[in-house]
Amino acid sequence: MSNGDSVDILHFDAEALAERLRIAREKTGLSQPEFADRIGYSRRQVSAWEAGANPPPITVLLALRRLCDVDPEWILSGPGDEPLHDVGPELRSREKHIRIEIEKMVRDAGMILPEESIAELMSLLRIAPPSAERAAKVHIRKLLMQMSMQKA
Repeated sequence: MSNGDSVDILHFDAEALAERLRIAREKTGLSQPEFADRIGYSRRQVSAWEAGANPPPITVLLALRRLCDVDPEWILSGPGDEPLHDVGPELRSREKHIRIEIEKMVRDAGMILPEESIAELMSLLRIAPPSAERAAKVHIRKLLMQMSMQKA
């Protein structure tokens, strides 16, 4: 990845991956046993992946591309709740920008939040229409500042 993009292993969200895996399977109309059979794994393994007990092997991500027409990068890191066929550079760039902004807001508020909370705040910006994104940022910043004042 010579263009500066890299996978941030420290911010890996196993629950979100599990949820996106389930969404991709359900969008194809397959039950867990049917899906497991098609990709050559047991229903028990698929169930464990979808429960977030452990991530699927990389070969499963490739099978998802063929079977569900879903970009493996979407399974790994999103964004959003709708399966994407292609996570292009502009989407990766926006995700990176949103993360940087949220992490800065959290630091500015003097807080340390778990990854799940960062991901929730990111999703608020992600779902905001472009016309409301600025207002959403102001609201998030205000909320973080209020929370940090209560802790003090």
